[in-house]
Formats: sequence, C-alpha cells, structure tokens
Amino acid sequence: MPSYPAIDPGKKIRIGLLFSQTGIMQIYGRDQLRVSLMAIDEINRSGGINGALLEPLIRDPASQWPNYTRLVNELLAARVNLFWGCTPSASREATLPSVQRAGALLFYGVFYEGRECSPNMVATGAVPNQLTATAIPWMMELAGYRIYIVGSNYIYPHTMSKQARLTIYWHGGEIVGNEFCSLDLNREEQFRQLVKDIVRKKPDWVLSNLVGESTGAFLQAFRREGLAADRMPILHTVMMESDLETIGAELMQGHFSSVNYYESIDTEENRAFVSKVKSYVYTPYPQLPVANRVTAISAGTYLGAMVNAEAMRRSNSAHPDAIREAVRGMEIRDPSGDLVKIDPRNLHTWLRPRIGQANAKGGFDIVYESPDLVRPEVFSPAMDPNRSCTKGGQFYIRGHLVRHPRSARKIVTQVD
Repeated sequence: MPSYPAIDPGKKIRIGLLFSQTGIMQIYGRDQLRVSLMAIDEINRSGGINGALLEPLIRDPASQWPNYTRLVNELLAARVNLFWGCTPSASREATLPSVQRAGALLFYGVFYEGRECSPNMVATGAVPNQLTATAIPWMMELAGYRIYIVGSNYIYPHTMSKQARLTIYWHGGEIVGNEFCSLDLNREEQFRQLVKDIVRKKPDWVLSNLVGESTGAFLQAFRREGLAADRMPILHTVMMESDLETIGAELMQGHFSSVNYYESIDTEENRAFVSKVKSYVYTPYPQLPVANRVTAISAGTYLGAMVNAEAMRRSNSAHPDAIREAVRGMEIRDPSGDLVKIDPRNLHTWLRPRIGQANAKGGFDIVYESPDLVRPEVFSPAMDPNRSCTKGGQFYIRGHLVRHPRSARKIVTQVD
C-alpha cells in the first residue's frame, strides 16, 4: 500500500471553487457556491479535517468555458489539488483534462449525460439511467405510448434523447418527433412552429430536454396552442425548483420533472438541510444572495463536499490518490437522508430516482420515488458497447478513451 502525507493540523487544506456567479449559468452557480461555502463553514466549525481547516479559493468563470480551463490552471499553479465545481458539461470538459493531467481531484455534483469516467472525478449527480429508466415507463403507463422529444442543441440533450429513444422502444413506445433547438432561443414566437408540429402529430406526452430560458418560451408557446398538462403532459429531465421560480408556476403546473432530489422530500434530514441552505449567509461574500429554493444541483454539490471531507478524515490525508481510494464504496447520508453509495468502479453515486409534479406554489409534489437506490450506469451497453469504467479508472470524454494521467504522488496537499 502506498503511503500518503498525513493531515497536518497546522496547515490549511485549499479547495478550489469553480462556479459561475455571472452569465447564463449564474442561476445554478450561485446555489452551488452557497452550499459549498456552507459545507466548508460546517466542517471548520466542527474542528476541520482532523484539526486542519479548509480554505476556499473562489473563482468566477462567468459562464465562459475557456475561463474554466484558465482558472483551474491558475489554481493548480497555486498548489490547489482539490476542486468542487462546474455546472454544464462544457464547463466540466474544459476543467477535467487539466485536473487529470495534474493528478488532482474534481467533485462534480450535477446530473449529466454520463459517458465519462475518470480516476480524477467523483460524480454525485445522476446519470441518464437514474433519470429516464424509471420515469419514461412511468409516464407511458400514465399518459400513453406516443411520445414527442424536444431538447436544446448540445451534448446533454442529445445523449438524453438517445437514452430515451432506447427506453421508449424497449417498452413498446412510439416516437412521433425528435427535435433540437438552439440554446439561444428564448422567445415564445421562436417555438410556435415546433409546437404546431406537436399539435399535428398528436403525441400522448412530450419529453423535454430543454434548458434555461428556452423552457419558459416553449411552455408559453405550448399554452398558446391550447395544450395543457391534463391533456398532453410534459416530462422534463432538466427542471428544478429554481427553474420554476424563473419560469413561473402557472406555466409548469401539472407537468412533471425527473431528478433524484426535490426540496419537498418529506424527511427530517431534508427539512433540516433546506432550512440550513435558505438561512445561510456567507459574510465575506455579501453579493451572494440568500437561497429561495433548494435544488438537485445544490444537493448534489453539498453531497460531493461531504464525501470529500469524509474521505480525508478516513484516510487522514488531503492527497488526491488517498482521497479517491477512501471514496471507493463509501456509504454516506445525502441531504434527503438516503444512505447513498459511491460506486467503487466508476466513482459515481447510487441514487434514488424521483418524479415530481409542479404545483401552483412553485414547487414539486413527489408522485413517485424508486423503492431502491439505482446503480449509476455511466456507459449504456446499447450506446457504448464494450466500454466501461474499470477499477483504477479510465478517462473517457463522449465515449472516447483518453490516456491515463501521470502519477500524483509528489503533489503538495496542504499549505501554510
């Protein structure tokens, strides 16, 4: 067994926080930063990591993907080797190669399209089989077997669409349309032709992988054509409480969402977590607003922070290699109270799928939750035959193998 430097209580452990506080991703990035700072405060108030305090180094990539590469390299040069960060896949893919080459470690808490695993990334958000494998059959039983798929035109919706089509076919469904829209579409009139096509093809329900402002514009066009949740419901795979707040509850009411976490989970642990997040204020960063809603992204980010902290305690080291080995197979309570597990082979998380129905109050009523945790299937056997994450880790981007990183044995883990 290799020997790693032990925690020195007299030195701080630096954590690089890469979340966009400005630009199109700020609606998510601010929540991620807030819960990360809250986690650091909690850890430090409880005595730190075996006596060593965490020191956050905050950077704002401003929703510009090249900035993630520049800032992670800047932090690596400052001897930061642990990172909590990134939101959409473009930001992760701009960050992870540098983390990989340096032998550092990224904790990524966002649901994403999978098809990527690395010994230098721990993923605490859901992958497609944890979002669609349960939700699509449930919706087919509820609303029917003719489905129209829409999505924004980038990697996550494309992969989710592929996964969804396979699931629909396996369960005897029919896809009557499959359209992708530019990310910059944000006005109701830009979606009128798409919605008219939906009206012509008469699906039983719509699967939406739209993101951001496109969702609200699509829903406005949907309502203008006289479509409603009671006649043609929509299942969203990228819809959380913060999105409802932005879009407006009346547009989403009655439609559905598939994520693993909702603010409305009725457990003592979740009520305590929601209360903490909504009341938390980080005094040195006053421009960070207080949270109105708690989302799957903030819950996944917080879980990643807790996994990182627990792994350092167990290994008594801040070395990325030591942390990774302590993470493999770890069981830990997530914000909802579930005892989740980090898969030892792919460093992704076993999670509980849930389906929520939007209500008039701007939240979700949970209408289904899986009785069991679901294993993260990073690579779909149908889409990526013969590809898998093996113990020790292999790094894939969009299904393509990237060379293994150099050893990180000599990196500095703590600073004065």
